[in-house]
Amino acid sequence: MLRPDYFDIKPAINGIGEVVGRFFRGMHYLYRVRLPSGAAIWSLQHHTRNYPVGTRVSLQIMSGHKVLCFGNNPKLANVE
Repeated sequence: MLRPDYFDIKPAINGIGEVVGRFFRGMHYLYRVRLPSGAAIWSLQHHTRNYPVGTRVSLQIMSGHKVLCFGNNPKLANVE
């Protein structure tokens, strides 16, 4: 499982994801994005990124984050 702040989403007509939920949290929005497989991820975005439910989005894993689920393996600890 990856944290919501690991994912960057941006509107894209041919994006692989669709915003299916949006929750305003003051300083940010927490988006629920459905993937083609039917699975969904959460994405934490700055409050200026206001995407309505139904928006198609591209999805990118942000580089440089430590991914704790890979433990001490230095080759897997950073998402690049």
